[in-house]
Amino acid sequence: MLRIIALRKRMSLKEVMREALKRYVELESEKLEDDIKKDPIWKIIGKGKLDPHASQDETWGLVEWPE
Repeated sequence: MLRIIALRKRMSLKEVMREALKRYVELESEKLEDDIKKDPIWKIIGKGKLDPHASQDETWGLVEWPE
């Protein structure tokens, strides 16, 4: 089927496959984001902001003990 699409659009098979995969990933990521937003766990723990580089910080995960 992809080969037929490639011939009709006068594109290479590689380009058609890339476009198909891109559309598939976009569709699935939208579904996943919707499912995540509907997940009841967010009502329990809330939504926080996460620093994507937090684990690279040397003090990450260290407990500060009061003196």
